[in-house]
Amino acid sequence: MNHFTLICVGYNCKRYIPKFYQSIYEQKYGNIDVYIHDDGSTDDGLNYLSKIKDNRIHISRTKGNYGAAFSRHLLIHNTKREDTIFVQLDMDDYLLPGALQKLDLIYSRNQRLQMSIGNYTSPFGNNRNRIYNSSIINQKTFRKSHNFNVPHLRSMRYQLMADMPRYIFKDERNKWYKYCTDVPLMLWPLYKCAGNEVFINYKPLYYYRTNRPNSTLAIAGKRKKMRRLKQIYKMFDDRYRNGTLFQ
Repeated sequence: MNHFTLICVGYNCKRYIPKFYQSIYEQKYGNIDVYIHDDGSTDDGLNYLSKIKDNRIHISRTKGNYGAAFSRHLLIHNTKREDTIFVQLDMDDYLLPGALQKLDLIYSRNQRLQMSIGNYTSPFGNNRNRIYNSSIINQKTFRKSHNFNVPHLRSMRYQLMADMPRYIFKDERNKWYKYCTDVPLMLWPLYKCAGNEVFINYKPLYYYRTNRPNSTLAIAGKRKKMRRLKQIYKMFDDRYRNGTLFQ
């Protein structure tokens, strides 16, 4: 049985936290740790979790709102268990039944796997966007594919993320990204993997709340979101081509 570390961040997710935790509890999968970071919420949402007696849950918070990039980087680098597999899950989303068992089976069947990307369902139905295939992963042509909709519930082995640098989460002013923060977290391991080291699961594994009030579209708008996405993809592509991405 593989060990999973759920990396969970959120801001003002009080109304979603009960469903979020219930979905983890109902997995019936015991070999997990759940690291939660509250990014300066003002809605007192952590009260619900603080009352739960579950030694798998580890909670931290900051008084200020630094953004999900800071929160995810903090949680990953605070994890010391080298045999774990990270699973990214935001506090306003939730796992579908059996998701962790399915991930365990995926990794147990192929010990060479370093990463998996899983599909999602949402208020608008299952995701139908085109998914990066093994050829794109091998050729590292993520930017040329013009597809910014990689499936979510990404999981990756500890070794892929242990040396993850801060700069991939920061803009040209050295400020932490406040939106589109899951993209660097997805691109970093994808650039390190070969196509046959990434499992692409087309069946939904979790519920993605695409209409949440704290979404990138709600915060920044479509134009700023697309500009930021292009900046991130270009930075990764340029650094990979000139050999400085992993320095």
